Amino acid sequence: MTVPSTLRGWALMLALAALVGWTAWPQPSPGPVLVAPRRDAWALPVLPRRGLENSTIVIAATAPFWGAPIPVAAASAPPPPPPPPEPRWRIAAVFGNVAKRGVLITFDADVRPPQRLFVGDKLPGGYLVTNIEEREICVLVGKKSYRLGVEPIEP
Repeated sequence: MTVPSTLRGWALMLALAALVGWTAWPQPSPGPVLVAPRRDAWALPVLPRRGLENSTIVIAATAPFWGAPIPVAAASAPPPPPPPPEPRWRIAAVFGNVAKRGVLITFDADVRPPQRLFVGDKLPGGYLVTNIEEREICVLVGKKSYRLGVEPIEP
């Protein structure tokens, strides 16, 4: 006998002993059940029928978690008509020199003539122009200042 075959025999015997020991070892007993299974019947709730949407809306609108209760007559009143839309406008150009710069505002569909605005004037949306630079305009919206970039047009 050679050493490798003896070693191979021992390895085979060890594997066989491990397999026999694994299968002969007693299995652990199951522990106590932590959650008992439910024995009551389970059913879906009955859904409301169609046609109750209006009353559901009134109930939801008058619910106390919205704040002060809304009178039912006010909830069923038609909403006021929306205000007329503000004409669309855009910043067409920045003009002038360093000492006195301005902004040219144009409107779509020629609703109004173009406007020239300077620092301290208001845009059509009601926002105050606070600074005019070569390629950007600073606008005050509430308490925040925003910068609107103006791209130069290549000739």
